[in-house]
Amino acid sequence: MRKYRLSGSMLLLATFALGCTSLSTLQDATTAKNGEFKYTVAVGQMSAEVTSDGSSGAKGTVGTKVSVPSTDVLVRYGITDNWEVNGRTNGTAFGAGTKYKLIDHSFKLSLGLNAQMVSFSSGDEQNGSSSSLTDIEIPVFLNYHFSDEFLIYLVPKYVARMTAADVTTNSIKTSENNSYGLMGGSVGLRWKFVFVEYTAMNLKVEDESMTISQGALGFTW
Repeated sequence: MRKYRLSGSMLLLATFALGCTSLSTLQDATTAKNGEFKYTVAVGQMSAEVTSDGSSGAKGTVGTKVSVPSTDVLVRYGITDNWEVNGRTNGTAFGAGTKYKLIDHSFKLSLGLNAQMVSFSSGDEQNGSSSSLTDIEIPVFLNYHFSDEFLIYLVPKYVARMTAADVTTNSIKTSENNSYGLMGGSVGLRWKFVFVEYTAMNLKVEDESMTISQGALGFTW
């Protein structure tokens, strides 16, 4: 008989998933023009759900499910008409990235690379703890423009997630470092300056899995 369990690393990852780095894409395949700034503000909700095989071996038993509100700010700057850089924050994590547009018609295609990081610490050198999470994201941006003001976009992406945790007790430090790969993507609609977006990412480790979802409603100008 299989014993129900949730590994410490998976629970740590689920805890980090909320209130830390944002997985919302917040943008489509369009790029800022040369020398132009673009601003995006979005609000929504982020949820993380960890599932594991139950004690009877049944699949899909929910072990942990938590949801928190989210707020994101994204600033983009055009290096050329087809190449931009960006910076973002959700108040906890900070990130930077770039995007290059390859196809620019009613169908648009762009490739990107982004990174985000967050860290926490408490206590002192003798008794304390510190944790950090780093995301490296590789998105592919796909747009279809029904008109100049209305478009739909799809952004499949891969996220390499690295976590580190150090705990010091009576000056003796123990460490745990892990790395994971999350697969998923975002789908969204934008009309003029308003957009709605839904993002879902999944991680599978042996008999456990974690799904992170994030909905967003935002304005870009």
